[in-house]
Amino acid sequence: MNKDELRIQMTDLNVEILSDLKKELADEKGKPADERDNSFISELEEMIAQTEEEILSESQVRSLDKSLKMLDEYKHPKKKNLVRIVSVAAAALMVVLGLNTASMKVFGQNMFSAAYKLNKGSITITTDDSSKSSELAVSPSDPYGMKAKCAEYGFFPDTPSYIPEGFDLEHISEDSDDYSDIVLFFYKKGNAKLNIQFNNYKTQDDIPAISIPTDTYNISEKEINGNTVHIVEEDKQFTATYTKDMIRYVIFAENLDYEECDKVLLSLS
Repeated sequence: MNKDELRIQMTDLNVEILSDLKKELADEKGKPADERDNSFISELEEMIAQTEEEILSESQVRSLDKSLKMLDEYKHPKKKNLVRIVSVAAAALMVVLGLNTASMKVFGQNMFSAAYKLNKGSITITTDDSSKSSELAVSPSDPYGMKAKCAEYGFFPDTPSYIPEGFDLEHISEDSDDYSDIVLFFYKKGNAKLNIQFNNYKTQDDIPAISIPTDTYNISEKEINGNTVHIVEEDKQFTATYTKDMIRYVIFAENLDYEECDKVLLSLS
């Protein structure tokens, strides 16, 4: 498994954990008042807050191997087993992620429009946005079929009108629950990769902070089509992300010229 695949797998795992925790919390709160387990509700709320605050990054893989194995084995345990398993994993996450945190104020945070937190191996961005088959139907206004695919989930994001020549759509990842819809398009050309992800959140409160794995903290901002886009460039990798109208946009590329990445980003409409 290469670095990119590992990062994607860990991100998917984090989303899955958060979704399971929120579902358990909703189920418990939906019970009659005299049947609710208030201590269980408190535990769930604490774990949800911890999971939303920090996202797993590549540098934490070895330290969390045991916790990940426990979570991989979890399917549909009983309520108390869920608390025990995820509590152990959450505790491990907080131990690792709590190391060497730093504030962007040291580097002049006022240069940026968002609040940045430097964690060990990642940047977390907190913004205030108030504002299965690979065969896709295409049209002049939707040349890559992304709008049509997202429309299946009832949301309509800006999508790129430019993808570099030679890139083929290899896979589409789809997930939907009570809190968000996620559609992720995987393109590839030789050893170059281009991933375009749309996360549509159901309410403003469901939108988490942005987390980008990084070793260098080489972050910049660009204003594109009225949106503040956060960009990290390092090790032949490019990550750009922003949130607009309850939709989180993420473009990730590896071994693709940064100018080509910018063209993809600029073509979103």
